[in-house]
Amino acid sequence: MDILTIGRSSIDLYSQNIGADFVDIKGFHAFVGGSPLNIAVALQRLGMQTALLTALGTDKTGDFIFQFLTKEGVNTGYIPRIPGARTSAVLLGIKPPDSFPLVYYRDNAADSQINIDHVQAVDFSQCRLLEVSGTALNREPSRSAVFFAMEQAQEKNVDIVLDLDFRADQWQDIRSFGLMTRAVLPKVRIAIGTEEEVLAAALREFSAKGIAGARVDAIVERAATNKRMLYHYFGSKEGLFRQILRSRLVKGAAALGDVDAPRSHELSRLQDHYLANPDYVRLLMWEALEMDPGRPVEEEAGRRELYGRLIAGIEADQAAGVIPADLDASQLLLSQMALAMFPVAFPQLTRLVTGADVADAGFVERRRRFLGALGARLGSGAAAPRR
Repeated sequence: MDILTIGRSSIDLYSQNIGADFVDIKGFHAFVGGSPLNIAVALQRLGMQTALLTALGTDKTGDFIFQFLTKEGVNTGYIPRIPGARTSAVLLGIKPPDSFPLVYYRDNAADSQINIDHVQAVDFSQCRLLEVSGTALNREPSRSAVFFAMEQAQEKNVDIVLDLDFRADQWQDIRSFGLMTRAVLPKVRIAIGTEEEVLAAALREFSAKGIAGARVDAIVERAATNKRMLYHYFGSKEGLFRQILRSRLVKGAAALGDVDAPRSHELSRLQDHYLANPDYVRLLMWEALEMDPGRPVEEEAGRRELYGRLIAGIEADQAAGVIPADLDASQLLLSQMALAMFPVAFPQLTRLVTGADVADAGFVERRRRFLGALGARLGSGAAAPRR
């Protein structure tokens, strides 16, 4: 065989309603997916002899994928069926130009249960290239299976390609992604990454240290890339920082419009958003500290338009009698953001005032109850950001 790929496989359900919000999707088209599967199929179509080492459940979804691979001519001899496990599924919304929300169903995923015994069935002396997916490193037993496969490939002088395949929500601790990637890189001939993976590595560095303190060497190591490629695509460290601002800050601001609950609970849900995304808060702070105050901020027009819509929503609630009409709508929005964001932005002041750590579950619950009560005091509750 020319190439063996190892890792994810799934049924991918793509929205039939292009441009629709995810909640408005009426139907899905069924495809197969997972980067190792896609690579095996693509190379088979190009005339190479490919095999896939993944695992499927004994369910109908597994039958769907197995039949597809068989028709494509991919060697399925290394694909076990795992009783009691589930074949993975992915749902994808399609809202051009830049919104493609993914929902993964990978609890008890069969492809995470490939093990060393499955790898031992492979004759690496008959393989020219091994390609592995970074997501297979996220848990056992697939993690050990990947390490063992790399060792076997090295013994037979088989070149190894690593697809970083960074999926943040597939790691219980996102820091483990960097640790596992660095552990396997010495065995790898070629590492493949996307802009998203570079930005994910850079986000941690910039959110912790700002633009002046961030080290390009640290970003390069985390992203498994090199300086030449980074500067080629982003121009400079400042260019990379601006790209992160464009992608992360705009997404974070847009999330303000996704709070969709009874008024008295919206402030606490907004706080939950900031607690879950501290890097977004830190980037806002670094933006204020390090960007030239005399020039427009990144994506200023789009961000202004979003906040304008949120203010208009508050004004509509005031007209309906939900919120006292004598409150300035723009000041109310600003105050809501400050109330929800402050503990995340200033954890040291939170501790000094309350004696509690912002990450403490007890503090979070007390804060949530307080914000709910505060919202309820404003008539039927404060109008928090909404669509």
